[in-house]
Amino acid sequence: MTRFLMLLAAGLAAAQAVGFQAPRYRLTPGTKIWCTGISDTKDSRGESHSTRLREHWVLSDSGGVFRVLMRVTDRGYKIDTAGRRTEDSLETGWELFEMRPNGELLRDKSTINIDVTGFFPLLPNDSGAAVNGWTQVDTSNPLPSTYNFRLDNKSVRDSLWLIDRSESTPLDSDYGFPARQQRSVIDTRRGLPLRRESGQADEASHQESHGGITLDSVTKFDVANLQPQFRDMIDYFDVQKAVEAEFGRSDPDDTSDAVYKRVQGILQDAAVRMHDSTAIELVKADIKQLGRGQEYTLSETRNRLQWRGKPAPVWALADLDGGKHALKDFRGKVLVLDWWYKGCPWCMLAMPELTEVAHKYADRPVAILGMNVDSDTGDARSAIEKMRPGYSSVLAGRDLAKKYKVTGYPTLFIIDKKGKVADVHFGYSRHLATTLSKKLDAVLGE
Repeated sequence: MTRFLMLLAAGLAAAQAVGFQAPRYRLTPGTKIWCTGISDTKDSRGESHSTRLREHWVLSDSGGVFRVLMRVTDRGYKIDTAGRRTEDSLETGWELFEMRPNGELLRDKSTINIDVTGFFPLLPNDSGAAVNGWTQVDTSNPLPSTYNFRLDNKSVRDSLWLIDRSESTPLDSDYGFPARQQRSVIDTRRGLPLRRESGQADEASHQESHGGITLDSVTKFDVANLQPQFRDMIDYFDVQKAVEAEFGRSDPDDTSDAVYKRVQGILQDAAVRMHDSTAIELVKADIKQLGRGQEYTLSETRNRLQWRGKPAPVWALADLDGGKHALKDFRGKVLVLDWWYKGCPWCMLAMPELTEVAHKYADRPVAILGMNVDSDTGDARSAIEKMRPGYSSVLAGRDLAKKYKVTGYPTLFIIDKKGKVADVHFGYSRHLATTLSKKLDAVLGE
């Protein structure tokens, strides 16, 4: 029966593919898209309600990429279990995003938590994907989300598409995150979303939420004569891009404040030329944040560099199955020590990246070893059973972590073939496998 249904679906896709072109968004420069969103949440503490006005200014369409400035205005209230109502303060946020006609985001910068993809879901590339479903992985956040899309139409040629989207993360089952579902209605002839409905229920916390966004109207504006506020907000987001580029060009081993002075100069110049108070305040907040980030990052860099060339603290430890491991056993190999514990979501996210590296260097003198610090071995065991890393872990404990001066997780120590620390890496990023590979190649002399 299953094989028959698969063949039937494939046949349907092939039949609908004749002359079929997947719909695309059509955002014309000089148009302003107005939307209204609502959300309601109920839990054991009461309920909250909010209304969000979304205004999209389509600035350009260059090379098949839309550039859109968005402003959101939030107003809401809460009602506690005694029936007392509290009004929330009015909040305004901005976002500048760049998007392909299929809904793929190329750039997404925000001053507030805005889900762009929620109103502009990814569209399928062809009829086969439209019939069988399609998937998108969002890596814009440290915790990546996987979106699975399904077209709930009898025909891909319908003028109104009903697209269902489910969202999941790698840690949903570990941390009890509830399933998140939404449905979008797309006008394929106009190339515009009409509305979106979403909801989720968390049985553990007895929380239930529902929300929706509706297209209100599409109007015109003069791109060449934008209000000064809009020009300053566009400038603000472009300044953010320049700041990222400046940090990207900096030497990761530089313990001076040179790059921070250059970035501060970029931000100060922006504040001087801007006129809008909102944009200026955002820049000033970034300057303050820069000072706090400078202190933390430079301290982290100095901590990392102080280890270079020093012998790694020795140890002899057991794994979960009672197997014995000692630092001296890895002489002649480059060893990566991954300090982790179950309650650290970034540690869990790092494991697949480290597994990728373990497989990549399987035929070279490289070893990866997890250094678990959970006080309960049951936590360590359940995490390993869930994540199934492609390398072993030992029960290292917090005392040994102190000897390695580990203060954040995950922390990776790279130890050379002679048992000396070659480098230290702090934290998780979605590029961890690439970053670690470069460090290993440097230590191996490749």
